[in-house]
Parts: sequence; C-alpha cells; structure tokens
Amino acid sequence: MCPPLDRRRRGGPDTPVVPQRNPGVRDLAPSARRPDPEGNHVTTIRLHSDVLHVGNAEHQVLLSKRTGTFYAPNPTAAPLVNRLAAGTTVAELARDLDERHAIGLPRATADVTELVTRLEAQHLIVREDG
Repeated sequence: MCPPLDRRRRGGPDTPVVPQRNPGVRDLAPSARRPDPEGNHVTTIRLHSDVLHVGNAEHQVLLSKRTGTFYAPNPTAAPLVNRLAAGTTVAELARDLDERHAIGLPRATADVTELVTRLEAQHLIVREDG
C-alpha cells in the first residue's frame, strides 16, 4: 500500500502551535459502542475532535488543530477517512476497501490496520473498545 498520508506543516517555523490536548476517555462518544452481526461489541474508530476534515469522496484534507499539521490521504485512503468522520470499525473499512479494489478481505484488513495505526500515531483518530 502506498503511504496513506502526506504530512504538511502549516506556516513556517514561527507558526504558533495549538497547545496539546491529551485525547482520553472524555473525548469518546458514549454512543460509539455497537454490536457486530454476531452481537459482540466491537471497537469503533472516528476522527478525533481536534481534527478538521474537509473534502469530497475522492480528496480529503485533515488538519490537526493540536499541531497545525495538514494531512492529505492518498486516493485509496480518502474514502476510508471520509467514513471515519462519522465513526466506523476496522471490519467495515476493510469491507469497503475490498469492495472498491477487489484485493481480498485479508489484505484489505491488513491495509486498513496499517492506516489506522498511522492515524493513531498522529493522534488523528480515537477508538472505543466494546
């Protein structure tokens, strides 16, 4: 999979950075828990409240208000990021990726897991375990 994010810093070295807010349980929506088809609770992931999201189905831009950094997901990741704005699961994202690109569910799951790991590392998403 191509690198899913192109990271760009807004402004120059003198650009002020918004103070860091530690994403914690208080940032998670209590309604984010939902059962899967078998009735088990699953982990829901969504964009962090400190992330601005603009774009359409094909082109997305994320701005971390915490760091002032822009992120531009590649064309493969853009529709997945769009779904993250409303909240979703890794399984739902993997099915969507497989439907769009017919790469097989195991590969799609691995690619989505990599994307989610990268987004988490940049504090762009939050998750709630069910």
